[in-house]
Amino acid sequence: MPTNWTSNKIDKRRGKVLLIEGGLFYDNLHFANGDASNPIERQPKRFSLWEIHPVTSVKVCKKIKVSQCNPDHASDWSFLALTNDVLNQPPPLDIGFARAPCRTIK
Repeated sequence: MPTNWTSNKIDKRRGKVLLIEGGLFYDNLHFANGDASNPIERQPKRFSLWEIHPVTSVKVCKKIKVSQCNPDHASDWSFLALTNDVLNQPPPLDIGFARAPCRTIK
């Protein structure tokens, strides 16, 4: 994670819809655990072994409603940047990628 991604800067994105892109990675070294009340010892708290790794871009939807955010319309998104020098710049890598479902940060 970039050093300028502080929790205060991330908190300002609450309520926004994000589109996360990167390589789809299956982490078979861990176990999935969908029951948060019964964690598996020494395993991450997650319900899937699929990850997006490495993340190549994080975008914020410009629209107000989730239903208006179309991952296939580039004009609906702006690159999440926490410094002005990288605002709206394309991701550094041009590789095959996966997309995480659109979700609102809570």
